Amino acid sequence: MAPENRGSRTDTDTTLSAAEDALLVTEAKAGCRAAMDQLIRKHYEAVYRKAQRTLRNREDAEDVTQEIFLKVSQNLDRWNPSRGRFQAWLYTVAGNTVIDVIRKRTRDEKKLPAYTPADADEYEAVIHSIKDPAPDPEQHALNLELLQHIECALNQITNPNYRIAWTLRHLADTSIAEIAEILDTPENTVKVWIHRCNEKLRKILTDKGIAQDYNLTPNETD
Repeated sequence: MAPENRGSRTDTDTTLSAAEDALLVTEAKAGCRAAMDQLIRKHYEAVYRKAQRTLRNREDAEDVTQEIFLKVSQNLDRWNPSRGRFQAWLYTVAGNTVIDVIRKRTRDEKKLPAYTPADADEYEAVIHSIKDPAPDPEQHALNLELLQHIECALNQITNPNYRIAWTLRHLADTSIAEIAEILDTPENTVKVWIHRCNEKLRKILTDKGIAQDYNLTPNETD
């Protein structure tokens, strides 16, 4: 008997799972609540684990997971099967929802990620170094204004992978290794995404007359 090909079995399982998702979405869009419930049960744990690893808080992860599936159930028509599997679309919705939570945390904490000068060959940053933990009112206002500009620029980044990786790195202070685990992506790919997001953000802000040349830290190898 020929040995079982594990790669082929995995590919088959993935295809069957994607087909099941597509069928459940079709039924849910037709008004079948049981189909939507099955979709949620099938993907809930994976979405929750990603949220919990990112937010590092069980209650926040539970709340955001519920919000993610509420958004999904209300926007099933936005999933286009010709552009990818349902699971990929679900994870994009999840990533964007988690980003919103991280941004809110950043605004609530009234602070921006810290940056310091690095070597000239390091990636160029798109935002100024803000090192004072207790800035005066004028500096504080400038910090908040800069954060608003960054958020606006992030909304113009059309690639969700770039946007999610950058936000996790620079607003959630997540390590490259942790981002790779969260996104189930090689670390080198994560670094490329962050670098490309830096370039796009810098161009957007420069075009608006906001950005200047700064060098990015923390080190992208962390």
